[in-house]
Amino acid sequence: MESPSEKHAALERDIQDLKIEIHGRSAEGKPEREVLRQIVGERLSPLPPLSNQSSNKTSTASQKSVLPSYLASEDPMTRLKVEELVDLALHKGLAEAVKQAKKSAPLVLDGFHDAITDTLYEEFKKRGLLK
Repeated sequence: MESPSEKHAALERDIQDLKIEIHGRSAEGKPEREVLRQIVGERLSPLPPLSNQSSNKTSTASQKSVLPSYLASEDPMTRLKVEELVDLALHKGLAEAVKQAKKSAPLVLDGFHDAITDTLYEEFKKRGLLK
C-alpha cells in the first residue's frame, strides 16, 4: 500500500515546479494568485471564453467543496466530473488531470480550472510558499 507521501508524489512535484514558475512570474507585479491562475490556464489552453458566471469563483465555505459556486446549480454529473478531475490532479499530477480535462465539456474545463487554481493556491498559502 502506498504511503501518503508516495500517493501524493505527483502533487509534490507539481507544487515544486509551480512554486518556481510563480516566483519567476511574480516579479512582473501580478498577484501570486493571478499568476497561478494564468499558469494553470496555459496548461489547459485553449480555454473557452470565461462567462460572467465564472467571475464568482468562490466556493461555499460551509460546504467545504472545491467547486466554484457557479457550479452549485449545475447537474450532478458536471459537478462530479470537476471533483474527479481535481482528485486526479492531486493524486496523479496536474499534467494527467489537464489531459483528461481537455476532453471535457467547456463548463467542466472552466470549473476544473477555477477549482484546481483555488485548491493549489490554498495549499501554497498553507505551506507558506505564497503570500
